[in-house]
Amino acid sequence: MNSIVRSALCALGLIFAAAVPTAGAVQPFTYDNPGEVAGAAALAPVAKRRLVAETTAYCAGMANDLADASRQSLVRWEERNGGYVAAAERVYASIKKEVGAGAEAAKNLAELDQYRTSVIEQTSPMMANMIKALPQEQGRRSMCKSTLAAIDAGRFDIANDDPKIVALLKTHMN
Repeated sequence: MNSIVRSALCALGLIFAAAVPTAGAVQPFTYDNPGEVAGAAALAPVAKRRLVAETTAYCAGMANDLADASRQSLVRWEERNGGYVAAAERVYASIKKEVGAGAEAAKNLAELDQYRTSVIEQTSPMMANMIKALPQEQGRRSMCKSTLAAIDAGRFDIANDDPKIVALLKTHMN
């Protein structure tokens, strides 16, 4: 399996694990090489940040009484996780640097950028869409409140993700 695709699947699994309540701990993924860890580390935190942002934005727009709590949940999440998101961007920049220069490298970089953008755009509305799909407004309000509480409690924090990804991100933090 292509290591970029495998890395993306690992990252998607991490994002899904954060978005969907589970009965037990999520087992970390296995990686065939350090490049797969780097690929997942470059993608998962950025996608998770967008997922949290879109979820809190949906909840903020859903009801006036949820607006402030939603905005504050995002602010607190960003305070706790901003370093990891910045580290993920540094990991991504190092991946791009390793690809090199030339026409073939430029093509590969364009495909990588397109793929990363596509994955983030497809996964970021996932939690908000799950809430929107609930048939009753009271259910949507309740799910927003529960999701905001989970965000505030750290259940969406990057530090709780796959230990190999977190370890790599920590080496790229200032």
